[in-house]
Amino acid sequence: MKKNVIKKWAVVVVTGIFMTSLTGCGTKTGATEQVPESSNEVVEVSNENIETEVTETEIEIENDAEVSDEFVGAEDENIVLYAEVGSQDYCPLDEKNYESSTDTVSAMEDIPLYNSGGYAVGYIKNGSSITLDETGTDIGWARFENPIAGTDYDYLYVLKDYITNEDEIRLTAETMKQRIIDRVLDSPVNDDVHYVFLDEKESDMEVYECNLMSVYTDELDFQYWLDEELTRDFNMLDYKTLYVECEDDADGWITVRLYYKDIIDWTQIQ
Repeated sequence: MKKNVIKKWAVVVVTGIFMTSLTGCGTKTGATEQVPESSNEVVEVSNENIETEVTETEIEIENDAEVSDEFVGAEDENIVLYAEVGSQDYCPLDEKNYESSTDTVSAMEDIPLYNSGGYAVGYIKNGSSITLDETGTDIGWARFENPIAGTDYDYLYVLKDYITNEDEIRLTAETMKQRIIDRVLDSPVNDDVHYVFLDEKESDMEVYECNLMSVYTDELDFQYWLDEELTRDFNMLDYKTLYVECEDDADGWITVRLYYKDIIDWTQIQ
């Protein structure tokens, strides 16, 4: 009887341990089946996205490089030559007469270049200066020897319109501002008036605004248009206290804002 009780007790204990063990494995198995599988899916999707993004980025970079290589065949510090000849915009240019020249082209923008057949082949870089070898005697073109070795052109052609006049005046917003100040201070009446230019505009000042060109054929041309805008209908010389703002505008214009106050009573000026 005692032995049977012991056996039964042992069976219960073993069964309990076995059931507990099964319950523990079941819970552990469930967690293992859910978390790692979910985690694996996220990792796989993330990796796939990363690989796709990297691949697309590489393709874009390669495409950009291809476009750049196709566009620029050769270049130096002053000019760019296309990898492929562009459209024929003009009739052949080498069948005309040319004479020796020392004119220059100072590029304020990218200036188109053409080959002898009138095809677009490149441009002079903005900010560069090119010395011409010849100008046409009966044609609106000039040319210079191609400086880039290993390319197909003996000469490169540019329109005469871009030739820089030695007397030509080119102004930026900053130089325009200074020229306006100089115009007032150099005026003969300044000895009596003693004009004052402020470093900052003041709240009680009025403003006159106009647009002036950034390029003039010579000094006389510049002075004429400066006076036309600032000493005719509105006369900046009629005000003692001034402040000037200039801003580069589109298409070669400069916006001028002239702030002024303290009108001068000329009857009191001796």
